[in-house]
Amino acid sequence: MFERLIRFAIEQRWLVLLAVIAMATLGIYNYSRLPIDAVPDITNVQVQVNTSAPGYSPLETEQRVTYPIETAMSGLPGLEQTRSLSRYGLSQVTVIFKDGTDIYFARQLVNQRIQEAAQILPAGVAPARSPPGSARSTYGRWKPRTAPGRPMARPTRQPTCARSRTGSSSRNCAPCQASPRSTPSAASPRNTWWRPARNGWRPTA
Repeated sequence: MFERLIRFAIEQRWLVLLAVIAMATLGIYNYSRLPIDAVPDITNVQVQVNTSAPGYSPLETEQRVTYPIETAMSGLPGLEQTRSLSRYGLSQVTVIFKDGTDIYFARQLVNQRIQEAAQILPAGVAPARSPPGSARSTYGRWKPRTAPGRPMARPTRQPTCARSRTGSSSRNCAPCQASPRSTPSAASPRNTWWRPARNGWRPTA
């Protein structure tokens, strides 16, 4: 078989040469159009359901909130697995679908099951879906700012501004409220509104 292949390549050398040139050209063309990402998104298709349950212990949250939501999500088309997290006053259910499932179709299916689960949940407990995103979709930026020579006049809660994977700059985000802990000599008032600036965070006028 190898002898026939070698004999054919020698006899049809021009045809083989044209095929090699065509394959090389196709490879160069696809390489130039190949998207390159330093941090590729490898997140699976998932939808998170967050539920706030004030005053509930982790056990009560698991029994009265998390378990009914997980039960309602069972049997969804393309469902791969379901993960949950129950904490004080918070329930988070992550519904993972098979690769290739349309994320918006999956969110629509989860929303339908949320409406069904809301009827059996305790009063005042309303589950909600998280915004569509990935493992690296949202992060915070913050920078404490202090007047020169006044180290005590710094915010006790640092102002933050979320940036989504859409690429929006933190300068375009809405101002975040901070509560500065100031001394009597500090000029900055309490409940100051901060806005992002080029060199850090600055209080608004």
